[in-house]
Amino acid sequence: MKLFITSVLIVFSTFTVSAQELKVTGFRAVPMDLSASTHMRRDANNTPCALVKVVLRAEGASFEGNIVGDTQFRTNEYWVYLTEGTKMLRIKHISANPLMVKFSDYNINALQSKCTYEMNLEYSESSDNQLNNTQATKIKALQLYHNKEYPIAFELFNSIQQDPKAQYYIGKMYLNGEGTSKNISLAAEWLAKSANNNNVEAANELGDLYYSSIIKPIDNSHSWDKAMRLYWIGEKVNDPHALFKLGCIDLFLFKNNNNAEKHFERAAKAGGSDYEWHIAEMYLYTTGQTLQMDDNKRYEAAIKWCKEAVEHGSTEAANYLGECYYVGKLGLAKDYNMALYYLNKAEGKEVIKGHIYQDRKEYSSAFNCYKKAAERLDNPWAMYLLGYYYYYGTGTNTNKQEAYKWMKLSADNNRAEAIKFLSEHKF
Repeated sequence: MKLFITSVLIVFSTFTVSAQELKVTGFRAVPMDLSASTHMRRDANNTPCALVKVVLRAEGASFEGNIVGDTQFRTNEYWVYLTEGTKMLRIKHISANPLMVKFSDYNINALQSKCTYEMNLEYSESSDNQLNNTQATKIKALQLYHNKEYPIAFELFNSIQQDPKAQYYIGKMYLNGEGTSKNISLAAEWLAKSANNNNVEAANELGDLYYSSIIKPIDNSHSWDKAMRLYWIGEKVNDPHALFKLGCIDLFLFKNNNNAEKHFERAAKAGGSDYEWHIAEMYLYTTGQTLQMDDNKRYEAAIKWCKEAVEHGSTEAANYLGECYYVGKLGLAKDYNMALYYLNKAEGKEVIKGHIYQDRKEYSSAFNCYKKAAERLDNPWAMYLLGYYYYYGTGTNTNKQEAYKWMKLSADNNRAEAIKFLSEHKF
């Protein structure tokens, strides 16, 4: 193992690549590029998205913000679809520090629907264009880590343990038992070293350990105080996780709703729909007693953040609101129109939509919903319903052969209603 690591260090010390910082060299609208229209993607409101083509000659980048769907990597560029009105984008790469791009810095106040933009990125270069041993080793260790080759990655990180990012990964690997034995004390020690060097990921990870009282401060101070001070590191750079947790501390500990909302607003602005949904979940699943808030106020806050998340593309929030309107909960009146409005923005809710259409006696629409759900072959209840509709010709033509096929599939998945139906009916 030692021989292997030495060889890696020797080989990578000779590489010539860019240094640690990503840099935007240009960002502009491209009116003649019709990709946003010809390869259109729509958000949860059915509004066509803007398309940002991020030109970067390296795979492994990831993006955070009001993103719709998966990011596509094409030759030397990433296609990132964003909701209309988006004003910023956070970019990460395993070999560089995260970069927050504010579009107004490039005379673009907000993205427009069906418009294509081009953003050019490059790595800022070190003084001698030569990647030093530490950086080369770190890149290799990160690649090994993401490939789940943990033992070798752990050894390499330890060989550059003065580097803040390496310190973070050493702590993380002790925390999760990746490539080494799980050891919470050593994890906290290494995460603290990295956080002391202003590494936001380490500060958040260690802050979460204190926040959850998984570890206790050795100086007998309060865990929440340690967590809060660590989250302040991320707050300085508008990190959404740190801002979200500071909002929770404001709410749970200090009972300061105004400060909490300010932190939540900043977290949502930095982190997009994912954090709007996180905030909604926090209100949904934390008791009113803990929040010192009556349930009506708690539900009101949850619904507000759910709706914000849906507006920015969250299918999870759309799922939840659709179900709330379907059964009438969180103080919302039962409303099939509103239920369908949100369920149509969600994923995998065809069965509930089918029930709504069935209650309305719109059997053809119900049949189409059950059919779509059943054909995914992961929902025995939908298979049963589709078989039932085929058997009785509800919303479709009677087809005993199809009825038997779907009843049998449902029964084979141990659905009791299908087993009973097969035993009592002729096909």
